[in-house]
Amino acid sequence: MEISRRSFLEGAIAAGGTVALGALAGCSPQAASSANATTAAVSTGNAATPSVEDIIIPHTASAKVTDFAGCTFTTDEPAPLDPPASWDKETDVVVAGTGGGLAGAARAAFLGHKVVALDAADTYGGTSKSACLYYTTTGTRCQLAAGLPDVTDKLQAALEKSYPTGEKYPKFIANCLQGIRDLVNWTEDLGMTWEPGWIDGQQKVAITVAPGGTQEGGNSYLMMKVTEDFYDKIFKQYGGEYLFKTPITGLVMDKGKVVGVQATPEGADPIYIKANKGVILATGGMCNNINMLKRYCPDGFETSMVSNAGTYDNGDGIRIGLGAGAQLDGYNIHGHFDGGIEGVGWNHLLYAADIQIARQPWLQMDTMGSMMTYSIAGYEDYGDMIRKMPESKVYSFFDANWEKYCANFVLPMCRNLTKPDMPNQDRWGGLLDNDYRNGVNDAIEQGRIKQGDTPEELAEQLGVDPTLVKNAFKKWNDMVASGDGTAYGYEADWLHPLDTPPYYGQALGVMMYSTRSGLSINENLQVVSESGAVIPGLYAAGMTSGRPGTSPLCGDVGYAATSAFLAANHIDKNA
Repeated sequence: MEISRRSFLEGAIAAGGTVALGALAGCSPQAASSANATTAAVSTGNAATPSVEDIIIPHTASAKVTDFAGCTFTTDEPAPLDPPASWDKETDVVVAGTGGGLAGAARAAFLGHKVVALDAADTYGGTSKSACLYYTTTGTRCQLAAGLPDVTDKLQAALEKSYPTGEKYPKFIANCLQGIRDLVNWTEDLGMTWEPGWIDGQQKVAITVAPGGTQEGGNSYLMMKVTEDFYDKIFKQYGGEYLFKTPITGLVMDKGKVVGVQATPEGADPIYIKANKGVILATGGMCNNINMLKRYCPDGFETSMVSNAGTYDNGDGIRIGLGAGAQLDGYNIHGHFDGGIEGVGWNHLLYAADIQIARQPWLQMDTMGSMMTYSIAGYEDYGDMIRKMPESKVYSFFDANWEKYCANFVLPMCRNLTKPDMPNQDRWGGLLDNDYRNGVNDAIEQGRIKQGDTPEELAEQLGVDPTLVKNAFKKWNDMVASGDGTAYGYEADWLHPLDTPPYYGQALGVMMYSTRSGLSINENLQVVSESGAVIPGLYAAGMTSGRPGTSPLCGDVGYAATSAFLAANHIDKNA
């Protein structure tokens, strides 16, 4: 079935299923730097990164990873601590993690509470600051002003289908859908501008919003830096206090209630911070903690070639919450899409040119020689299809004319190639090369992208039966000659022959961008204990909370902010 840009739009407006919802999940390009890797390892007590041979599971996609530098491995669940004889600091609310958690910290400060925000990094924003896509919501002022319908009921129904039965989840979903509208409207009241999400810079979508001006020229890269910068501004304006390079290392409980935290500044002794009204754990998921993935999200690890959640997505808040007696929810649930390649480290930048070139509308062939149906919609659906195939991968092929053909590709969202004339490059902060061609040429030179002067020679480089590649090339070229690629999802202007050597190819697999296995929460984001009772004083937000729904709620980045925002509101209401 053809999935065109038009059907993508119609599916998003209808909001009737997981294709529309999965396609709008947040994409996060944060990669591991050497500085981050060192800090992450130190903060979790890992003496050294195990060898690749100790980590990989043979015959899985992750077996092709070249290194796991910067990853963490501890699965310890530290027991809660007793109150100290004296506290080093006293506040109303502690927020651990300043990605999506910063929205909650800003909200709590705005509501008049004294707030301390902790982060293992040396700045705010976390993975959320690096995200490229949208907040999933409907019925906001900017959407209504653009003439878009409020499809809340359809969103609610679609999301409920992906969650288990029971009374909890419909209430939770409804609270989140209302919360994200409230969050967007609140920030508008404070001076932020929002606009409906776009498809190809032209067609507005009824269920997404983006910061105003961030989609210009198809440049969605790091668009959510704008939201994180705004939350930072509000947080500081209303008296919030940051403690950077100071990760949470324990919860302090008194008579079953969380009353504070232990945090450990880099290179210093632990400190104790009293939280009179509540603690919000918003440290992210576990994408970068390999042993936690193997324990709680094994399918995600085994079928993913890379992760792009970043080195601070190390499961610390989840471990600490479990140690305090929380339930686990969302076992083995994770966010993923096409975007993995072989021959790179576990932490790899989504927007790296060696990934982006593989995701363009070239010939894609599975490991048994069959042509794939290309899809630019339903990232999670397409990624899910790939990860369930033999070897959890397909092959992507192009020829010497790749630069010429890429100039004609106009793809939505995070498939756009970085080009020197893209606007708003200042928000990249040097993280991205402004010309994808540099990265592609580097990958070819370094052998991450294989090449050959004939299809058969290329197949040998890839370790594939040459007959399969030769036959796939012929089938592709026959389709191109016919001018009709609809049977395989290709639009007419994507059809270019494979006829000019050298020919290039690479394996394309799954990139894991979030885990949704975490602490069990109720509809108010309060953490639930193994007994089924709420743990007083403790909240979990974003990927630290467990979500058994397979469709992303509010988009993962939007959910991270919304859930922290809702937790702050609940703390305020019950203070």
